[in-house]
Amino acid sequence: MVGQVAAPSQGGNPQEKRPAETVYKNIQLFKGLPAEELVPAMNFIAGSLGVDCDYCHEENFEADKLPAKGKAREMIQMVRRLNEEDFHAKTEITCFTCHRGHAIPSGLPALGQPRSASAAQAKSGADTLPSWVQGLRVAPSWGGTQTWRAAKPKQKLAVPARRRR
Repeated sequence: MVGQVAAPSQGGNPQEKRPAETVYKNIQLFKGLPAEELVPAMNFIAGSLGVDCDYCHEENFEADKLPAKGKAREMIQMVRRLNEEDFHAKTEITCFTCHRGHAIPSGLPALGQPRSASAAQAKSGADTLPSWVQGLRVAPSWGGTQTWRAAKPKQKLAVPARRRR
């Protein structure tokens, strides 16, 4: 269902450069965003949460009946505020930072797991963006237009094993 919003026509139509609020109804947080960037921004959010459009939207996309849509708006404002205030307007935090492909982010690490279990989670790709995010333009309202690139895996430092006594 991702991408079901009727996107402005392709092919250099002047409508594509119009602000999203002049092309779509009930745009609240993405005012000023070019209409052509709205669907990719929504797809980024949906992918970051591992959900489809119908998680927040009904068949009537402009309706505000689903609680998840209101929560999404709150979370977008929170992410913007964090990037603006704590990261000098750089896009350092996104939906994916916490959600990692899950609708409900894991709030705390699992305590009491052996180190090998947490290392396995790190190897599973938790520190990299999924490949579909490569080349996605981030909305200017999120701190500037920039291109996402998959993060390079961090090198692991060699740590000597503990001696058993």
